[in-house]
Amino acid sequence: MLPLGKLKRYLFERCIECGRRYPWSYAPISHQWEGDTGRWFRVERHAYHHECSALVSIRRDRETLEGLTRYLFSALCIERDAPKAEVLAALTDPKNRSIEFNVAYRLTHLLGYERDENYELVPTPSREKD
Repeated sequence: MLPLGKLKRYLFERCIECGRRYPWSYAPISHQWEGDTGRWFRVERHAYHHECSALVSIRRDRETLEGLTRYLFSALCIERDAPKAEVLAALTDPKNRSIEFNVAYRLTHLLGYERDENYELVPTPSREKD
């Protein structure tokens, strides 16, 4: 990169995620192959610090996996022709659990359920409308 480009990046461009500047001679990461290059006084779109890029990638992967989990759980409910609470209770039953405790706990909360005082599955109050 030419010295003028380095100066522009150092003075004007910032990370999209954290908003901090790039150090001198820093090569940011972009999550797109082609795109608009920033002009003077405009930030290059979707450029990140290396650490920020990793966090954004992890967040996207998590959202994808949560969506996939919901989709597969819905398919399992359709296959068993049973309501969600019944299928979830069968998967996370503490007496004959088919999955580990921490996975069952995450699945329960991901799908919007929690256990009450009697250890019965009930919809989480914020998700009762779903």
